[in-house]
Amino acid sequence: MLWPRVATWSRLIAALLLAIALSGCDRGTPESTLPHPKLSETSARIDACLVDAPTARFRTALCSGDVVDMIFAIDEVLKLEDQNANDSMIGLLERVWRRDQTLGKELPWERLGNDKMRLILAEQLAQPIRWGRSGVSLEELRELALRQADGGQGDRTDAIRLLGLADVRGQATFLMRIVESSPSASERYAAIQALGMTCDTESNAVLEALRSIPSLNSAESNAVQESLRRRATWVRDLCARAVPIP
Repeated sequence: MLWPRVATWSRLIAALLLAIALSGCDRGTPESTLPHPKLSETSARIDACLVDAPTARFRTALCSGDVVDMIFAIDEVLKLEDQNANDSMIGLLERVWRRDQTLGKELPWERLGNDKMRLILAEQLAQPIRWGRSGVSLEELRELALRQADGGQGDRTDAIRLLGLADVRGQATFLMRIVESSPSASERYAAIQALGMTCDTESNAVLEALRSIPSLNSAESNAVQESLRRRATWVRDLCARAVPIP
């Protein structure tokens, strides 16, 4: 069973806007027509990279270590709805998560190991771990989610969503506060998603309480309904059948 696509359109659009901003920051200057040293260096690294990946785009993302590239590359593999491609991707992400340098010393390990990238990796590794199909420690994902959701700098959306994906217990009240008071629409939406992916009963009670909050917009109200539906279907099955993890 493939993990439902949690990478939302809003996240993909944000990644696209970031890519445009980064690529266009020097537009209009004479120097911008010249080869950029860092771009040339990245291109050379990708050319020298021999990682076997499920898609060309995924290989490029691994070899560049670029977060935006990785978001789009993962989404491309998920769209294939091909179990072999998905298994290949998960195997590679496990090795990157473990910083397994036998994958290739030419890979940009510093970029692949930063917290933003590890949040992207963790999002895809959570289900195999919870099903007992991966040897990666779920506790490592939980520690990353807690650290970044509570004390991370800037946008916490991915970390908040990971609280649910990694089934971090005892966070229902924290997630409810985000829904009620965060000025960030993406953080509020991620908190609602997270409440729909944990095994604890407190999250279900919080979602029921959120149904009566008048301050939620229509998209958030729909997300609450979807999270309740998710908890009553595949999350219930996951929590009942998965290998118990404390």
